[in-house]
Amino acid sequence: MPERALTAGRDIGVADEACYPYTPGDQACNVCGDWQNRITKVTGFHGLTSAPTRMKECISTRGPLTACFIVYRDFYAYRSGVYRHGTGDRSGGHCVSIVGHDDGQGCWICKNSCGAGWGDNGFFRIAYGECSIDTWDVRAVDGVQVSPQGVGTLWVEGSPPNR
Repeated sequence: MPERALTAGRDIGVADEACYPYTPGDQACNVCGDWQNRITKVTGFHGLTSAPTRMKECISTRGPLTACFIVYRDFYAYRSGVYRHGTGDRSGGHCVSIVGHDDGQGCWICKNSCGAGWGDNGFFRIAYGECSIDTWDVRAVDGVQVSPQGVGTLWVEGSPPNR
């Protein structure tokens, strides 16, 4: 769940991509030897459940959100367009990053963790309110702090990220 991941991001931090490259699936935590000098930490986070207007504001001023939603069997067949549950039993839950929104199509733009081979190059669109995407467990990061040797953008609480 996002709370546990964000708490770890706050208390321990996340090593940069060169130190701990992404690979899909479970893997050992074999980070580089100087990982503690190459981390980014979350300074804080807060919930946004049932607040689509605030969610849109946070995405445009701060960046992606974490969110969870109910997964139904038909979601596995998603390839493009705006997902709306149509058929199939409930399969479980899943957490993703909401990276944008499209008011014209009435949907959230999300990044999945399955890699570029899934959905629309690893992304999907889901209708506002669909499968509890904007009411179950939505979290926004208040800020991040990059270690001196870290790679990335410095974004401290109260300021927007550099884009």
